[in-house]
Amino acid sequence: MSSQVVLSTHMPKAGGTSLLRQFQKIFGDGVLHHLPDHPQTSPALPIDDSVRVVHGHFHPQVYDHVSPAFRCTFLREPVDNLISIYLYWQELTCEGGPEYRRFMLEKPTLLELAAYPGLRRLASDAMYGGFDMDRFDFIGFHDDRHADMAELGRQLGLPLSGGVWENRTQDLAHRGRELRADTALCAQVRAVLADDVAFYQDQWERRKGKKAA
Repeated sequence: MSSQVVLSTHMPKAGGTSLLRQFQKIFGDGVLHHLPDHPQTSPALPIDDSVRVVHGHFHPQVYDHVSPAFRCTFLREPVDNLISIYLYWQELTCEGGPEYRRFMLEKPTLLELAAYPGLRRLASDAMYGGFDMDRFDFIGFHDDRHADMAELGRQLGLPLSGGVWENRTQDLAHRGRELRADTALCAQVRAVLADDVAFYQDQWERRKGKKAA
C-alpha cells in the first residue's frame, strides 16, 4: 500500500463495521473513525502523517481536500438496507444520531421509518448527494461482499476478507426474513425509497457495464 490515505465512506449497515475492524487490525491507531451526526455538514477530522485510513459515516466531499487518497465505499440495496437498520436500531443500546433518537421515541413501523427524512434519501442525498460517484476508486456492493472485499484488498494490497462480520442482527434474523418475505410491504417501502432505489440501480448498472467492457 502506498502513502495515500484511504477514505472509506461507510454507508450504514452495508458491511462497513466489518471493514473498519479489519483496518484497525492492520493499522491500529492509524485509523480515524469519523461518526458525525450530519454526514454532509460535519467538519473533517484533522489528519496527520500517522493516519492511514479515515472510515465512517461521512459524505465524501468532507475530505475532498485530502490528496493523495484512495476513495472507497460499499452500497446495499435500499429496502434490504432499511430492514437491517430497522432491526439493528431495535437492538442498539448506545447513543445514536438524531434519526435514531427519533426512532426510539416514536417506535415506528418499517414503512413509517422509510419516510424519515434522513433515511428516505440516505444514499442519494445524505451520504453521496452532489458527489460524482465516478470519483470513487472503488465501489463495492453488499450482495457481492465476499468477492468485492477481496478485490478491495487486492487494490489496496491489504489482506481484507468478506468473511469478517460485525454488527449483525442475529437475534432478529427471523424477523428480517419475515419482513423481506412480505412482498406487499417491501413494495410500499420501495416506493417511499424511490430516489435511493434509482440511485442504487444506476450504480449497479454502471458496475455491470464496467465489467462487460
